[in-house]
Amino acid sequence: DKKWDQYPLTADKYAAWLAATPGDVILIAVDYETFGEHHPPETGIHEFLRWLPRELTKYWNIKVEFPSVAAFKYPVRDVYDVPPWATISWADERDLSAWLGNDFQKLAYQTYLTLEPYVKAIGGEALRIWRMLGISDHYYYLATKTGSVGEVHSYFSPYKSLPLAFKVLIDALDVLVDFVVREISENPRKYVGRIRLPPDRAFYFFLGYGKPLGISARSLIELKKLLPSIPAESIAFHVKRGDLSYWIRTMFYYHGLADALDSLKEIENVVELKEKVTEILNSYVE
Repeated sequence: DKKWDQYPLTADKYAAWLAATPGDVILIAVDYETFGEHHPPETGIHEFLRWLPRELTKYWNIKVEFPSVAAFKYPVRDVYDVPPWATISWADERDLSAWLGNDFQKLAYQTYLTLEPYVKAIGGEALRIWRMLGISDHYYYLATKTGSVGEVHSYFSPYKSLPLAFKVLIDALDVLVDFVVREISENPRKYVGRIRLPPDRAFYFFLGYGKPLGISARSLIELKKLLPSIPAESIAFHVKRGDLSYWIRTMFYYHGLADALDSLKEIENVVELKEKVTEILNSYVE
């Protein structure tokens, strides 16, 4: 920036600033696009890079080290707490709004996350494609920001419009969803034992309306293990309402198992019903 009162920033000047900076460690984290993209070679940026290491060697109190070394070389001074809801980035407002700041981004990302337990169970090409669809650029292109920040998003996006960027990503995710549902539906025994759902999609047991047991299952394997400890009244409550079969049908796409559980709805004796549920689970889930 030629309007900057310190222009031009030379290697010797920058090295002097570093040497005069207090503290144990200085982290220099520079976007690679700085060199050649934001600042073309004719600005002298490459010469700055070429001479900086030499200028740093002139100072006794400067030593260049890898972050993995510097991080453990000095005593801990304090704790910098960064909870998940306040993640720091280097984009826009220095938060996650560049990727998850609007409803388009959140919908696409939620669809992406929903696929996780299934593609990990299937593995192979499905897992590889899922990981590629998680590349942050896809969500960066969905930003709806304005001003200079919005111009940066538009500059890097290969799409002509936000609707097109959204359609391309959602269509790709939908294709993967279709493949996952078809693959697991056709081969449930092969995959259901590997699927472990997140807590928000777990099955929560109740003894009756408004009577939670505080027990949940996140997989069919876990359901089998928990079944002996679940009261027969709770099992009967969920089977007769169709809760268990609905969960198995919509979360695991195991229609045969769901149909088998639905066939037990007419059994009145809760102990007998629990025994039948146990038998069916043992025969359908290895």
